[in-house]
Amino acid sequence: MFKRKAVSAAALLALGATAPGMVLAQESQQLERVEVTGSSIKRISGESALPIQTITAADIAKTGYTTVTDLIQNLPAMQGFTTNSQSVNGGGGGAATASLHALGSSYTLVLLNGRRLAPYTTGSTVNLNSIPLAAIERVEVLSDGASALYGSDAIAGVVNFITKKDSTTGLLNVDVYVPQKKGGGSKSASISKGFGDLDRDKFNVLIAASWDKQDKLDASQRSFSKTGILTFQDNGADQEVDLISSNSVPGNIPSVTLSASVIPDGKGGFTNKLNNFNPYLLKTGACPEGQIKGGNRCFFDYSATVESIPASERTSVYGSGRLVLSDKVSLFSELSLSRFFNDPRYAAPAQPGLPLSAALLAKSVDPYLSKLGVPAGVTAISGTMNLRVFDAGGRMDRYKTDTAHFVAGADVTLGGWDLSGYYTHSQNKFSDETRGGYTTLSGFNALIASGKWDPLMDTAGTKADVLAPIVLRQVIDQSKSSLDVLSVRGSTNFGQLAGGPIGLGLGADLTKQKYSDDPSAILMGNNKLQPTYSDAIVGGGGGTLPFDSTRNSYGLFSELVLPVMKTLELSGSARYDSYDAVKNDKNFDSNGTPISAATQGTKNSSGTYKLSFKFTPMKELLLRGSVGTGFKAPTLANVTSPLAAFGNTGFHACPPGLAAALAALCTPTASEYNIQAGGNPSSGAAALKPEKSKQWTLGFRYEPNASLSLGADLWNVKLKDQINTITENTAFSNGAVYANLFKSAPDPITGTPTLTFLSVPVNTGKANYQGIDIDTQGRVQTPLGRLTSSLRATYMMKADYQSPGIPGYLTSMSKIGADGQVTFRYLINWSATLDTGAFSHTVQLNYKPGYTDDWIDYCRNPVDENGKIDPVNGSCTEASGSRQVKSYTLVDWQTKYNFNKDLSFTFGIKNLFDKNPPFSIIDQSGTGNARGFDGRYTDPIGRQFYLVGNYKF
Repeated sequence: MFKRKAVSAAALLALGATAPGMVLAQESQQLERVEVTGSSIKRISGESALPIQTITAADIAKTGYTTVTDLIQNLPAMQGFTTNSQSVNGGGGGAATASLHALGSSYTLVLLNGRRLAPYTTGSTVNLNSIPLAAIERVEVLSDGASALYGSDAIAGVVNFITKKDSTTGLLNVDVYVPQKKGGGSKSASISKGFGDLDRDKFNVLIAASWDKQDKLDASQRSFSKTGILTFQDNGADQEVDLISSNSVPGNIPSVTLSASVIPDGKGGFTNKLNNFNPYLLKTGACPEGQIKGGNRCFFDYSATVESIPASERTSVYGSGRLVLSDKVSLFSELSLSRFFNDPRYAAPAQPGLPLSAALLAKSVDPYLSKLGVPAGVTAISGTMNLRVFDAGGRMDRYKTDTAHFVAGADVTLGGWDLSGYYTHSQNKFSDETRGGYTTLSGFNALIASGKWDPLMDTAGTKADVLAPIVLRQVIDQSKSSLDVLSVRGSTNFGQLAGGPIGLGLGADLTKQKYSDDPSAILMGNNKLQPTYSDAIVGGGGGTLPFDSTRNSYGLFSELVLPVMKTLELSGSARYDSYDAVKNDKNFDSNGTPISAATQGTKNSSGTYKLSFKFTPMKELLLRGSVGTGFKAPTLANVTSPLAAFGNTGFHACPPGLAAALAALCTPTASEYNIQAGGNPSSGAAALKPEKSKQWTLGFRYEPNASLSLGADLWNVKLKDQINTITENTAFSNGAVYANLFKSAPDPITGTPTLTFLSVPVNTGKANYQGIDIDTQGRVQTPLGRLTSSLRATYMMKADYQSPGIPGYLTSMSKIGADGQVTFRYLINWSATLDTGAFSHTVQLNYKPGYTDDWIDYCRNPVDENGKIDPVNGSCTEASGSRQVKSYTLVDWQTKYNFNKDLSFTFGIKNLFDKNPPFSIIDQSGTGNARGFDGRYTDPIGRQFYLVGNYKF
């Protein structure tokens, strides 16, 4: 081992080298055999052929994060997850997820103490908001997938939260976060205490409880998100994209039919159709204050009325216990309960296509037709309006998630075998309660008929008391996801090779997964289940159908570790998984007609493997690599989810190449269209195929001494038969290629035939993701104290995927791709800590590079003088949409003061330099409602100060 000079240590620290981890420890000591994430065989801690990142409780404290969500989603290896901001009218539903290497949340397995948790939907994706941080001792992130131990569907990798064990320490923690600007503050408190020493008392019990609260952040509270009228400079010129809505207050009229054909049709003839005008504007000559005039219409700046971050609150209780019956038998159990809710608020209800009554036409339309050139005596006989029900208030939901996770089992040593068996019951209950803004259609129509409210003339703020009685306040949807697992496993040593005893692991899992959804009558609306039901939600969904499906599966696995030499270890694992076809107890045909219960989809089974090696040619250097396969069956929803209404799209022109009968349902200008979402219940050759993967890793770790550790792992994942839905932007760009994704269906509110986009799962083809994970760790003694630093980075080399109807591969690398996501070329996290006496100072930096903005949103300006989509730079093509979103760097700082060995205080500043999110014109479903920035990749709160108190007892 060579000796380093002080100058080389400083240089390494500048690059991010910090203290070494567990691997190749310098001190000679007896280490306990423990379970290692990604293996079924107990071994000396740290000896692994697979790349594992370990985040300790001390590491967590230095980040300043108070939730599991923030901790995990800020790791450089994480991309492609669902954020809390997406719960603001973006489809998040109160969930936040993990996603390794941009593959997507469904490919990353999240565990608690190595055991599966109930997903928040029907696959394996876990809501991070349900995991209590107070009980967590460390987090292990296995960035190599398809583990034989946990299931072959862990294609991207595993995030394993490991709770405290055999602890008698009590810990009380309180923290408060105060933003410099108003809005977005938070606070939390947690307490944990252990009782009993396993060696002395033969038992241990741990109890932990935590509570945290996030205050809402209104888009109007930050300069970069306070309006949807976006002006910016690009290509040396001023540009403008107006992300505003034609659902206005008072309402716009997209079309009326006149009693005579008196409107020039532009072809030398006349038509009885009159399009795009606002009666209030015609009457007064101006739009109401705060709205924008465009031609003869008024437009509503909805972005000014929404939230960037919803208010949320979480309460969690965790308990675990272990009872030692003898030196060979112990019993264990754990129980985790949590309640999480968030209260996202959207813009006031927007409802297009509402029919106009004869009385309303006569009162508020006919008197002003002359201003549009309509001759006297010609009247409107029918029409629709696009309306913003502003005085009902901003739409607000309460998304509530209750989780319960129970485990009971035993560990037994028998004849040289370490055996473990346990039963897990885990469930996730979700409810959606409307708390403001939405109205009932029956009340809506009654108010108009009574004359108490004129939606074409009454301006914002004048009829709140009139609308208050019809505001809907009730639970409109409830779902339950449950997972029951019976598992047995064991490991032993046998035989002897030059490097030590051979390790063998065996195991089996039996699993039952169930998901049910019970929408309320008003959310279902008028359908084949309740054909005489006449009410609906104005400003919300409709046409939802109930869901109740179950599937059983089992898995068998084995693992073998061969210490061929002291310096070379080979290992191999094999797994066989079998998933039954899905039993659907609430079954509907494609028209929503109830039919008998059925078993749908197909049975899927497959064997998978992993081979790996660990080679230590010298004690300072470890080389490792692996190759393996993965297998992922379609989810319950992929197969049995009924085709039902699922909100509406963003603004789109009529899809080019669409069949004439469907094109006739398009509006003359850019418009929102209905969405129906559902599964693919086909069996046989038409059924969804399971996804399969091949992956490999190759890496090293170099630790020349106790002060330095360098590591890097090159990884590659190839997928085939990937299951996805086609994004609306992709489908609307080519109606000919995606003709099967459009149909005519009754609007769930009005019942009129409407062009409807179908969001259904299909096998989209192949994908290939490749990159390098890098981490450096080290420490050095300085005159001021011990300086430690670390750098973690992920460099993406490929993010390619196929889409039906499009030749070759698409990519989201360094741009918003066809999947609506950005894959950042690289992500960097660097931190440094100076420990000096009773003080500890930490600075942390997170960096995201720039990327190309969404080209579809860049090309369009939805509100020109005629309400048409216009290109900003020539024809609307991907090549013309070249504006760049700037890079994004956040720097955090904290100082911790240890008053004594039991009491400490930490003061810190998040976003030290008060960096605003970079400007983006993204306007796509799934991103949230706020405009001017992309909340999936940035933090809109700005600089915030925090104080933490920590007391041990």
